[in-house]
This record gives sequence, C-alpha cells and structure tokens, in this order.
Amino acid sequence: MYLIKKLLNLIFKNLLDPSPLPLNIIKNKIIKYKSFYTNNDFEIKNFGELNKIVHYLKKKKAFFILLQCTSSYPVKLENVGLNVMHEYRDKFKCLVGLSDHTGTIYPSIYTVSHGFSLIEFHVAFHKKMFGPDSSSSLDPSQIDELQRIIQNINCLRNNPINKDKVSSKISRFKRIFGKSVALKRSLKKA
Repeated sequence: MYLIKKLLNLIFKNLLDPSPLPLNIIKNKIIKYKSFYTNNDFEIKNFGELNKIVHYLKKKKAFFILLQCTSSYPVKLENVGLNVMHEYRDKFKCLVGLSDHTGTIYPSIYTVSHGFSLIEFHVAFHKKMFGPDSSSSLDPSQIDELQRIIQNINCLRNNPINKDKVSSKISRFKRIFGKSVALKRSLKKA
C-alpha cells in the first residue's frame, strides 16, 4: 500500500486534445485526472471515456492507478462513492485507490482494508487554516492515527493462520473454556 500525503498535481493542458496521448507525456509522469472540468484539467464524464484511457494506457504498458474522487470540499461520507473503486477494479482489472476529500480517516481505512492500492488526501496543519480545502484535509494527528491503523490492518492481512496448527497449540484452553455447567434436576419456576 502506498501512503501518499500529497499527490503531485501535474497539469497537462494538451490532454484535452482528443488525439491519442503521446507516450512522452505518460512515461515517468504522474497524471491526476479530475472528476470534473476546470480550465486546466481533463474531465472524465463516464465509464466509456475512462475505458478508452485505460485501454490506451494498458496498450502502452504504462503504470497507472485509477483513483475514485468526488470533487467537493469537504465530501460527505455518503457521497464518497466507495462502490466505484470496486467497479473500477472489476471492470478494468488494474490498481485502484481513493482520492479523499472528507477530512476524516474513515474512507482511507475502508480503502486499505479492502486491499486497494493507494490513498491520496490533502494535508493541513489544522482544520481552521485559511484555504479552500482545509476542512477536507487531514491534520497531523489524523495522519498518525491512520498510519497506526494501516500498520495494524497490514499485520492482520499478512499473518494468515492455519486452523489445524492453531488448534493443537490451544488444546489446553479447550479444557478450561470447554467446560459447561448443567443442572442435575429441573428447577421450579420462581
């Protein structure tokens, strides 16, 4: 899992050209496609457009990660669209992640626990800083907490157990906790 505190936002104005993307733009570059149009960003309106881009990137054997992003600041939890990450992974068979603007760690925890490849979020020293995205950013204490949670999730994921081996190791607990109490005769109702 790649944890990126701030993904570089490199803007390529010529991506708006409908002709195929030249390979020199893709090679060794980070391209962040936004989910809405501004003067300097590439708009992806639907799965059809995204399908063309993914097909081109795969054809060129480019390394890429699709990020689900809801571009509002801050995003309400019910509008994050975590289902879209599953749709991307199922449809495009590629690495998928989340560009999060909620200002909370919950979508990132979900993303990591479901085995997605990348989380991206904005960072602010504190929520009351001046700026358009301070409320949708994580502060240092949230990042520390998220890092601890990710380490624990990865520990859980990377340490599978063999029930047969574990069963033989805990047989002494079976004797202790496997006991039960039963009445020898019926009790009258009180």
